[in-house]
Amino acid sequence: MKQNRLNKIEKLKISLKPYDYYLERLRSIDPKSLEESDRFYLKNFGIYNHKQRPENFILRVRVPAGRVSAE
Repeated sequence: MKQNRLNKIEKLKISLKPYDYYLERLRSIDPKSLEESDRFYLKNFGIYNHKQRPENFILRVRVPAGRVSAE
């Protein structure tokens, strides 16, 4: 019964963990025919669709302490 109370994102996490998605499916996805579940898993790796142009993607990069050096 608890399974019925979960939202669709939590159900996706139960069915396939983001790391497993990375190992199994990330290399074989077709960017032109993404499903909602694919978009969720890509967000876990910092890859987002642009809202105004869904065919374009945005990559979010995390920088430790907000500092980057040339090295």
